[in-house]
Amino acid sequence: MKATGPIGIICAMESEAALLVKALEEKEKITVAGSDYYAGTLCGTPAVVVQCGIGKVNAARCTQALIDRFSPRCVINSGIAGGVGEGLHVGDVVLGAKLVEHDYDLTALGYAKGNVCAGNKKEPTYFRSDPALIDAIEAAAKALAPDRGIHRGVIASGDVFVSSKEVKAELRSRFNALAAEMEGAALAHTAEYAGVPYAVIRVISDLADGGAPVSYTVFENKTASLSAKIMMAMAEAAKA
Repeated sequence: MKATGPIGIICAMESEAALLVKALEEKEKITVAGSDYYAGTLCGTPAVVVQCGIGKVNAARCTQALIDRFSPRCVINSGIAGGVGEGLHVGDVVLGAKLVEHDYDLTALGYAKGNVCAGNKKEPTYFRSDPALIDAIEAAAKALAPDRGIHRGVIASGDVFVSSKEVKAELRSRFNALAAEMEGAALAHTAEYAGVPYAVIRVISDLADGGAPVSYTVFENKTASLSAKIMMAMAEAAKA
């Protein structure tokens, strides 16, 4: 990871971004392509925070605009997700060591589901987070929330809110996914091609099953706040 430039933090929803924006010092709002980017200092480290909106297209466009306008040292997608892997609990932290677009489907043309026309067409395309960045986020999570489960693995992204046991089972069996959400792999796809280090962190808000909408509503703010606080702890450690 290059040492210059701010940390770029992209969140889909206001509940995920609000605490980070509030914590920024000497912040300046800069509007680019219809989105408000807040540049300042987060816990002693230069940072830019943006709420991209829900979905892969919103995540991709904000990632590219952030890279073009602010030249970040890295980009991080912070927020909440549905738990897909065995043994996960609401409030657990999942670090996306690998990201896959689970709804990218060219199977009719002989590609594996999740392959984005790259590499071996018989296998899904996995984007890999920067190892040093994942290590730094994991260290911050362990220091801030030592009582929470912290996991590394695959996060599956798609333009669908996963709330059925059938889809959950497919994501687990096909991609070995730990969590499902709607932005991370698009950020990874964009940052990968731009040559910028990236990572995705999610706190589990629901278990991506029949009770997901209720759990999500109940735990959205609490779990989103934990993800933001982990970002702040990482920024605090990074200032040295």
